Amino acid sequence: MNSKDKLLQVIDQSSDYIIEELLNFALSLSEQYDSEELTEEEKKMIMEAEQAYQSGDYITLEEYEAARI
Repeated sequence: MNSKDKLLQVIDQSSDYIIEELLNFALSLSEQYDSEELTEEEKKMIMEAEQAYQSGDYITLEEYEAARI
């Protein structure tokens, strides 16, 4: 049995809470490895975009498309 099969077996036998924790952990790991491939400028731009989004400083897709007309 390979690691993926073992992980799937653990998931099948786990409670919803454990599955949620595993998902959060997997997403965190994925972000960590993905961010290592980004340049410092890209990381800065992503952080600024996340901060703008959290503060509500963004436009919706509909607003963007309407502005292009």
